[in-house]
This record gives sequence, C-alpha cells and structure tokens, in this order.
Amino acid sequence: MLLAALVHEREWEITDTLVELLIATVHRIKARADSRVTKELINAFKRVTGQEALHSGPRDQPQATLPPVRRYLARRFIKG
Repeated sequence: MLLAALVHEREWEITDTLVELLIATVHRIKARADSRVTKELINAFKRVTGQEALHSGPRDQPQATLPPVRRYLARRFIKG
C-alpha cells in the first residue's frame, strides 16, 4: 500500500516537472521569436528612413500600395 502511494506521488512529481520543462521551452521559443521580429522591424524602419511616410497611397486601398514589410506592420500594429 505504501509503495503504491509512493509510486503515485512520484508520477505526479515527474508529470509536474515535464510540464514545467515544456512551459519553459515554449517561453524560450517565444522570446527568440519576439527578439527576431523586433530585430526585423528595426531593420525595416532603418530601411525606410529618409522616406516621407510608411504609407503615402490612397487610404481606401492600403494593402494594394504597401510593400510586404509595411503590410505586416500595418496589420500588426495599426489594427491592434
């Protein structure tokens, strides 16, 4: 009976540890992705330095006139 209780408790400990490792791995991946996106955005802004604005086309068709990097910025930061 005591052995069964010990095994059951150990199973929970192992499961908890594995879940914690999974969460830590996911956080690490997310941090790397955020860092990479931030770096890409900074580089994109550096490339457009010297231009008048990020978007100078008609307001009713913003997607049609924006290059891909700017479309990404518009979708991610302007819409929320």
